[in-house]
Amino acid sequence: MSRKGYTNKECPGCKGTNERRTDSIMNVGKSIRCFRRMQGMRQIKLCKKVGISQTYMSQVETQNRNLTWKKLCKVADAIEVPVPIILHFAQNKSELSTKALVAYEILDPVMKQIVGAILAENLSI
Repeated sequence: MSRKGYTNKECPGCKGTNERRTDSIMNVGKSIRCFRRMQGMRQIKLCKKVGISQTYMSQVETQNRNLTWKKLCKVADAIEVPVPIILHFAQNKSELSTKALVAYEILDPVMKQIVGAILAENLSI
């Protein structure tokens, strides 16, 4: 359990992450919020580490704004989760082709193991 009481497997922000959306935007903000919460990190602390306003981060997490690649890399570094893992969990499964979905389903258990290891290491420090 993290300091906020969320298990390393799921937080409230993760529920519905792969729901059908009307656009093609990945759920990067939801993925960031989920990882941040699983580590018990407050949004304001993340913002200070990254050097962005809390308003901006809130808009990213609610999918009203997008991050630049440079800012996404800074956020990933601040929450100590590699960008590819953030992007994997941000993917809208319903928008994948059949081949891509097969690859996603093969990678998903491995990604979850990696996340568990990352979070276990971060929470023990």
